[in-house]
Amino acid sequence: MKSRKSISNGALILMAAALIVSCAKKPYVAKEHEEIFGAWVNTSYSYSMRTYGSSRMSVYAQKIIINPDGTCEVYGSLLDNIPHFTYQYTTTDKWSDSDGNIWYKIIGKYKTEYIEQTRYELDKISNSGRTWEHVGSADDYPTEIDPNDLEYRIYYRQ
Repeated sequence: MKSRKSISNGALILMAAALIVSCAKKPYVAKEHEEIFGAWVNTSYSYSMRTYGSSRMSVYAQKIIINPDGTCEVYGSLLDNIPHFTYQYTTTDKWSDSDGNIWYKIIGKYKTEYIEQTRYELDKISNSGRTWEHVGSADDYPTEIDPNDLEYRIYYRQ
């Protein structure tokens, strides 16, 4: 009798664990044609890379290319043929808001001659697909796109 009860209790525990695992949010898997992929420009920026202690890094670049293979190329000027640096990124989440804007959470792995760092990004592609707004942090994902944030950037599709 006890062994039958133990078996049924064990089965219930296994079913509960399977249910929890199946309901857990699965990581986002990027598609071949994401809205964020492509070349983005803002000619009002002049290239500079600034670091602020161990947790802040700001990069102003005129051109950024986000590739489907998980690499990002950063060009100081539209005229540059060779990127100033590249970095690896992983898309961890994607969703749409009620206005039709597309949002991404991305983790970037930067390694340049100046700094090696993991960055957490919140990115917004406008509902027209023509504007990309970005805020980054070394600590955690930003919770909003704030134009007053030191690491706020805006780019336009090339």
